Amino acid sequence: MTISQWLMLLACLLFVIGGVFTFIESRNWRVSAAMILLGIANALLLWEASS
Repeated sequence: MTISQWLMLLACLLFVIGGVFTFIESRNWRVSAAMILLGIANALLLWEASS
């Protein structure tokens, strides 16, 4: 994996962690679910692009 792919993977993880933290702090499940799903979708796209 290249440096840019590692950075994208880090961004995906930060989206998922941010979604969990948002749910813990504000109990806003819509925003947290959107952030978690966005992180997962980007990680799947990265996985497909790197294979």
